[in-house]
Amino acid sequence: METFLDTIWQEVLIALVVAGVLGALGLIRNSMKSRSNETQVLKDETVRLRKLNWRNTKALIILAKLIDEQTETYHDGSRSELEEIIKEIISDNST
Repeated sequence: METFLDTIWQEVLIALVVAGVLGALGLIRNSMKSRSNETQVLKDETVRLRKLNWRNTKALIILAKLIDEQTETYHDGSRSELEEIIKEIISDNST
C-alpha cells in the first residue's frame, strides 16, 4: 500500500513533467516565430536590394547614353557604342 508521501511524490513528479513539456513546447514555438520574423526581414531586404540594383542598372544605361551623345556631338559623329556594350554586359549577367 502506498503511503501518503509516495502519492504526493508522484503528483509532484507528474506536475514537473507537465511543466517541462509545456516549457519545451513554448521554446519551440518561440524559436519558430523568431525564425519566421528573420525570414521576413531577409525577404524584405532582398526586395530592397533588387529594386536598388534595377535603379543602378537604369542609371548606368542613362549615363552611357549621355556619354555616347556627348561623344557624337564633340567628336564629329563618332560613337563609342558604350550604351550597347553596357546593355550587353547587363543582359549577360542577368542570365
